Amino acid sequence: MSNPALRPEDSQRFALRATPPIRAYLIAAVGSVIGAVLVVGWQSGWHLVLGVVGIAVLLLALLLALAATVLTWMFQTTLLVQRDTLTVTSGRRRTVFNWRDIAEINVKGARLVVSPVDGSQPMVAYVNPRQIGQPGFQALGSLLAARLDASRGYRVD
Repeated sequence: MSNPALRPEDSQRFALRATPPIRAYLIAAVGSVIGAVLVVGWQSGWHLVLGVVGIAVLLLALLLALAATVLTWMFQTTLLVQRDTLTVTSGRRRTVFNWRDIAEINVKGARLVVSPVDGSQPMVAYVNPRQIGQPGFQALGSLLAARLDASRGYRVD
């Protein structure tokens, strides 16, 4: 039986997503409701100061929700595992490694660390800590180990 890590048609994509910012969305929702109540109260005859505070709270809530969404998107990491290369895309940064140029791949806390052979700065990707025990993440770990072994000439028969 040949090593499945060497099949050229294999190309697998794994998306590592940050934990959804539920708390930030909840705070933004509550802030929006409070801001809306203050604006409606101002329109119903309350003091002008309450209307200004209501508008400020609405804007801050909107900014909080927007920032949480953008940060969640930025902390998403995509790994494209191919026969000869590992491509890590995190935010706008895209790094391509040849398997023979990777010394090791480790999971340290909530970080996936790819260390190059030449000792240069390791590539760090952030992982949702809840994903580490999931079957999909375990499959990614097994595939990365198989590809590293194959690049070093190890065979599974």
